[in-house]
Amino acid sequence: MTARDGWDGILEPGETVPWQGQPVPGFTLAARTITMFVFGLVFSGSAWFTITIMVSMDKVLLWMLGLPFLAAGLSMIAGATVWPPYLQKYTWYTLTQKRAMIATAVPLLHRRLDTYPISTENEIALVDGALQTVYFATGVDRRDGQEVSFKIGFERISEGHKVYRLLCDIQAKAQYPRQRRNR
Repeated sequence: MTARDGWDGILEPGETVPWQGQPVPGFTLAARTITMFVFGLVFSGSAWFTITIMVSMDKVLLWMLGLPFLAAGLSMIAGATVWPPYLQKYTWYTLTQKRAMIATAVPLLHRRLDTYPISTENEIALVDGALQTVYFATGVDRRDGQEVSFKIGFERISEGHKVYRLLCDIQAKAQYPRQRRNR
């Protein structure tokens, strides 16, 4: 694949694409997802209980005040169960001989392209299963004044073993150190 195939302005001269793919959409259980789902369930359940009591007491104005809380709880539940598979549907992965790219293009919301150089200092890891994840970079978030690191990679792919081998080959040929990215 060359720049003529829609990569004009993104790929460097001579850069080629040995692999492209997408995550397989589906629900994945993770600590963050479970926490968000449970909190949303409790939040919306409490709001629903309050609304029900106010309706039974004919307090029209008071039960209407519970609607934003119900909506917030339901949005947390949807954010934990519906949003991740929807986002995966609009995510694309690309691997070149120099870097890994993750692109998202959610209709009416946003388009984003993140690139990660593959260097000799990258830790590459394969998480095996029915669908594999290949990690190739580490990011850092700042939360409450603390830095929290997280792994970045191609998640929920069916060709994980192939991508892992490609990444290891690219890393073995890499001649430049890892570049720090600030978030």
